Amino acid sequence: MRVCIFVFNDCTVDSRIFREAQTFADHGHDTIIVALQRRSVPFIERRDGYQIRRVPTKYRWREGYPRLLGMPARLLGFGVRPFDLEEMQASQRVSVPPEAGPEDEPATTVEQEIVPPQGGRLSPEQWVRWIRSGEGLGPRSWSGNDEAGAADRLRHVWSGPGRLLFRRTIRFARKALRRARRKVIRMIGRTRRFVTKRLLLPTRFRQIDRRMAEEAARFHADLYWANDVTTLRAAKAAARKTGAVAVYDAHEVIWDAPTVSPLKRRLWGLVERTHVRKVSRVSTVCDPIAREMQSRYGIDLPEVILNCPRLSDTTAAVEPSASPINAHRKPGERIILFHGSLSPWRGLEQVLHALTMLPQEYRLVILGHGSFRETLESLATELGVADRVTFLQSVPPSELPDWLAGADLGLIPYQRKGRNHEYSTPNKLFEYMHLGIPVLVNDLPEIRRIVTEIDYGAIVDCSDPSEIAKGIQDVLSDPVRYAQMRSNARAGAERYSWESQEHKVLAALPKS
Repeated sequence: MRVCIFVFNDCTVDSRIFREAQTFADHGHDTIIVALQRRSVPFIERRDGYQIRRVPTKYRWREGYPRLLGMPARLLGFGVRPFDLEEMQASQRVSVPPEAGPEDEPATTVEQEIVPPQGGRLSPEQWVRWIRSGEGLGPRSWSGNDEAGAADRLRHVWSGPGRLLFRRTIRFARKALRRARRKVIRMIGRTRRFVTKRLLLPTRFRQIDRRMAEEAARFHADLYWANDVTTLRAAKAAARKTGAVAVYDAHEVIWDAPTVSPLKRRLWGLVERTHVRKVSRVSTVCDPIAREMQSRYGIDLPEVILNCPRLSDTTAAVEPSASPINAHRKPGERIILFHGSLSPWRGLEQVLHALTMLPQEYRLVILGHGSFRETLESLATELGVADRVTFLQSVPPSELPDWLAGADLGLIPYQRKGRNHEYSTPNKLFEYMHLGIPVLVNDLPEIRRIVTEIDYGAIVDCSDPSEIAKGIQDVLSDPVRYAQMRSNARAGAERYSWESQEHKVLAALPKS
């Protein structure tokens, strides 16, 4: 069978998407991922058993609006792709068929001279060409109407001051037009940016939906798998066009996510409510979100597919002493690690304040990406702990276990802000478990259930920096209890592994 997976990012660090694609590919299904092209990521990427195809995200006015509304932009030369301009210039170039030359010379293509028939009406281009060149007979002679020699007198005048005045006038007019065009371009650019960011949110996403749906429909898949509500419309459109099956995998509570603007929360909540009943199957990442979706939309209880890593990947990780993260450890230091997307309401500000209450031998390593990084760096400098905080860029999922293996304590300090954070069960919760790393987590229902069941960490109020500092010291100061937590974490890895979740992914395939 053919499987197409949708994801609304550039698909470089989303480990859940990679696991889903690898599962289908390992079971003999032709699999692709349709993602977004950003930065310098290639449009097509081939991985072990599957392929990633990325669509451009740049907004195009001519694509987003009807022909009539896009006409002013086309007249001013905006929104035209470079190859369109080249085709347009090539179509305007006039040429005649090649003439046969001598035997020792190849045939060549020559530009056709525009010369009207005898007695025909002359064009302005012919007059300007003759005036600027100053050669040959005047245009009136071409049309047989030069009895008085007016054209020759005109050329005589033109060869003196008239020609100089004409050239200066043309030069001045061209400069004025260039200045005016630059002003118009700047004005239209500012207007476009304002309108695109403030007023065209639905139109912009609709345009990306069309591109993703068209790319996926060309694949003619049997199953279209939508990850998150941002790809739900595209998956439904591709499935409707090809007569295939569409499924929806909800990773987040998008309508109550604190990091999403109120306008986007309302829009995506409406999209989810509209389309969630039209797919053949719904799945999500934990039981609380599944119950919330069932109650909110009146659907069957969604299947729960946990964000567990593949056991074969984590068992192949290097020993803690060989971890690359040790290069950032000074002698005698204990590494406290947070990895993932850097955004507000993840408790990182509280962790930085807690670091001021800890001894010097504790180092915080933040491994991730996001626009919130600059805020965290400024806060670390302001608190005087910048020398004890190490910011590292995200690493590929295949290398992540080696980096995590060297940490002494993992952090999941997500704040109780919105149901998206309250119900979260992030990848890192299970990645720390597989690598035998004790965790310090906030008191959130699903995270508390798993950590308590396996008994491999401490649960504190992560809105209070003093509680975070106390919890870190309690975990790392008792060697016997710490060793027991590491042992419990490794013992629970098999229960919470991707191998135990794969059959739920394969169950979404249509029956042949």
